Amino acid sequence: MIENGQGSYAPGGITLCPDGKYCWVYELKLLKNPAILCVIWKIIVGAFLGVWLFVMLLSLGDTHFWWDGFWSEAKMFALLTALMLALSLLAYLFYAAVMGGKYCVLFEMDENGIRHTQAPRQFKKAQLLAAITALSGMKSGHIGTVGTGLLAGSKVSSYSEWHLVKSIAVHPRLNLIKVNAPLNKNQVYAEDTDFAFVRQYILTHCAEAKLRE
Repeated sequence: MIENGQGSYAPGGITLCPDGKYCWVYELKLLKNPAILCVIWKIIVGAFLGVWLFVMLLSLGDTHFWWDGFWSEAKMFALLTALMLALSLLAYLFYAAVMGGKYCVLFEMDENGIRHTQAPRQFKKAQLLAAITALSGMKSGHIGTVGTGLLAGSKVSSYSEWHLVKSIAVHPRLNLIKVNAPLNKNQVYAEDTDFAFVRQYILTHCAEAKLRE
């Protein structure tokens, strides 16, 4: 378990840094954990469904719409959706190959919120853990400052403030906790040994959010 003293290192893999942030690294296996692909597919299906409904509304007044137009347009959008899902799968597999099948994510969590930062492709989990461990031995510091050089190449970062979170979805089998706020959906990953702690911390700080497990 994590001790109260600052700079302590949790056996499970979470570090309590001198600035009060809980920091950990998760190595996401892109082929074994389909969470990202599922999000992409949901976006595609939602987009095509919205366009289809809009076209349906515009076509309601057309002659013979309910016999011919409805089914022809439905089939067309179904085929387009299937095609886009297939293309997105190929793109995802290509991305996974480029990334070596996985990528590392750095998480920083405190009383205000949580930040999810994807590390540059050239950095490995061991390097990020070494940076956090070094930071935990300092009297003062901030992972965002100490790790500036390490994460300089990363442009993928998402921050969620607890008071803005409206819903939380917990998926233990995927080691995933979805933290959803208006216009901001964050994905938090944690190892099995850390998952219960991260889940409880998030739920405690988002007491008003709807929970789905």
